[in-house]
Amino acid sequence: MIKYVYEIDYPPRGKHAYLAWVRSIADTLQAPVELRRLASFDNVFPKTPNRVVEFTFDAPQDAVRYFAREEIMLILQQQLPAHSANIVIKVLQLRGDYKKGISPGRIPAYDQELPAREPAVNDRSAGTGAPG
Repeated sequence: MIKYVYEIDYPPRGKHAYLAWVRSIADTLQAPVELRRLASFDNVFPKTPNRVVEFTFDAPQDAVRYFAREEIMLILQQQLPAHSANIVIKVLQLRGDYKKGISPGRIPAYDQELPAREPAVNDRSAGTGAPG
C-alpha cells in the first residue's frame, strides 16, 4: 500500500474558501479507479500543517496512473497552489513492523523492498513542496 500525504496550510483567513473549493473538486479526485481511499484531517492544534490529505493506492503503479490523469494534474498542480499557502508532499509505503501476529523473521508481502523509481509528482516550485 502506498500513501501520498499532502500537508497543506490554508492561506491567511482562507480556510472557508479552501473548503468550498474542496467540495467543488472532491468528486473528481475520488472518481478514478486507481484511488483506494481519500481522507483529510485538520490539525487539532493551531500549527502547520493546517490540513493533511491522504491519497491511498494499492500499488505504486496505481499512483502513477492516478497522478498522470489530466483532470488530477489540473487540480493538484494548478488549482491547489492557488488555494493554499504551503504544500509539502510525502510518499509512504505501508510496513508490517507493528502488525499483530507476525512472527520474528517473517516479512509480510507488503513489507518487501520496492525497486527504486522516480516520484510520480515532481516538485518544480522553489522550496514549497507544491506539485508542479
